[in-house]
Amino acid sequence: MGLSIGEIIVILLVAFLVLGPDKLPEVGRSLGKTVNSFKKALSDNDLNLKDEVESIKKEAGLSDISTKSKEKESQFKSELDDLKKDLMGASKSSEQKK
Repeated sequence: MGLSIGEIIVILLVAFLVLGPDKLPEVGRSLGKTVNSFKKALSDNDLNLKDEVESIKKEAGLSDISTKSKEKESQFKSELDDLKKDLMGASKSSEQKK
């Protein structure tokens, strides 16, 4: 949010003067509860959104495509590593013959 310590102190002093010492703790508690309920609501919405995205992916068949592409990627990397090993072995054996 970008509030400095000085700004926070000024806000607290104004709140203390406006609300008084009796109401300030009560307002602080209710403000804290409100902020927590907003956080919880946003978190719940985030989870619901992720669930919806996953269900849409499944309906469209994108999750299968993603899984298959990851399998192909790992297969390709494995084959590439094997090829590198073969090339390194061939290179070493040709150097030893010289």
